[in-house]
Amino acid sequence: MSVTARKRGIPLFQRVICQATDAVGDIAVTIGYSGDLTVVRKMNIDAPTQSTVLGMIVQKIDDTNAIVQVGGEVRGVYTGLTPGRRLFVGTDGRLTHAVPIGTPVGVRLSQAAAIALAPNTLYIQVWPPTGIIQ
Repeated sequence: MSVTARKRGIPLFQRVICQATDAVGDIAVTIGYSGDLTVVRKMNIDAPTQSTVLGMIVQKIDDTNAIVQVGGEVRGVYTGLTPGRRLFVGTDGRLTHAVPIGTPVGVRLSQAAAIALAPNTLYIQVWPPTGIIQ
C-alpha cells in the first residue's frame, strides 16, 4: 500500500500519540496532549460529546505513535470509493459512503470527513457534524 497526500502541493501531517488498537485508515479525534504531541483515539460516533475529527491515521510508526493527515488528498488507504460522494465516519471509526443511522437507545453523531475523488483516492475535508441521530 502506498499513501500519498497533497493539498494543492502542501501535505498536512501531524505526529501523534495513539492507541495501540488504532490502525491506518481510522479517523482520529483529539483526546488530550502530552508535551508537544497530540493524543488521539479512533472516533466513536456513539460518543458524541468527544472532540471533533482531527484527521486520518495514514501511518503507524509503532504501537502508540502515528502520523495523522489533517487535510488534503490521500491515495491507497481505501479502495472501492465512489467519486464525488461524501465519506462519513462509520460505527467502526473508519470511512464509509453510508450515512450512519440512529440507534435504538442513545445518540449517534453523523460526521462527514472526506469526499471520494477516485476509486482509491479521497480528499480529507471535515464538515461540521450534520446532527445527532437518535
